[in-house]
Amino acid sequence: MTTFGSSAACQSPGPNVHYCIMGELRRKKYYDYLLGLIKDEGVAKHVSIQTNVSELHRRAALAEADLYVQPSHEEGFCLAYVEAAIVTPRVIGTDTGAIRAVSANEPGMEVVAPGDSKALEAATRRLLDTSLSGDEITTRRQSLCERSPGAPISSGT
Repeated sequence: MTTFGSSAACQSPGPNVHYCIMGELRRKKYYDYLLGLIKDEGVAKHVSIQTNVSELHRRAALAEADLYVQPSHEEGFCLAYVEAAIVTPRVIGTDTGAIRAVSANEPGMEVVAPGDSKALEAATRRLLDTSLSGDEITTRRQSLCERSPGAPISSGT
């Protein structure tokens, strides 16, 4: 089962999940591959792909999200992950490169093994069931901004 299947598995019983993939369209072949997976797994009503969105739209989506998931197999260190963690209350990344170190001891952040859809589903459920205080989120934002001064977005405070 892929990330898409995991998103659909969260539908019943559980949270109402919509998985939005957002980013620049760099490789049409990969985009077509993702569209095929979405169709094959029957999750079109739960998954959308938005390409070439404005920076304002992207930042608004991060700020409005309940959960950010970065299911990567190869990212060694990704500023997009740090950026999301600064403004999104709950974040899941894959255990690659520095992602584990960024997530360590931070409330509302978890890592899962690449390709482990069952762990991704469990982490999604766990985090969405977790209530975070404003103080916890603010402290995490400050910590991440201090540890990642190159993050291209403000602390959100």
